[in-house]
Amino acid sequence: MQRRQFLQAAGAGALGVALGPLARADETYPNRPIRLIVPFAPGGLNDATARLWAEMVKGHFGATFVVDNRGGAGGTIGAIEASRAQPDGYTLLLGSSTTQVLNPTLMARVPYDPLKDFTAI
Repeated sequence: MQRRQFLQAAGAGALGVALGPLARADETYPNRPIRLIVPFAPGGLNDATARLWAEMVKGHFGATFVVDNRGGAGGTIGAIEASRAQPDGYTLLLGSSTTQVLNPTLMARVPYDPLKDFTAI
């Protein structure tokens, strides 16, 4: 098994474990597209990773994943958008060390709390 395939399988497995309780709580989940916010511009590595991942897991959940690029301010714009979304399992953030660690550390003020506003999956 190649490293890439291993990482893709691990990511899909982690998502299944994380979203499993949501699916059991509401038997109709997912009943609409799941939005995957990428806090960086389209065409980069994060965008490509998100699109490959979304394509890989859509069959597992029977849902459409919509990749939504919200680039700018070192990923802060996309992270803000995700932090303001309803916590219903229909909005995911492809977070990174930049959005979750560096920006809150280096910036005087970010309008989200990486520990309180997000749940890691």
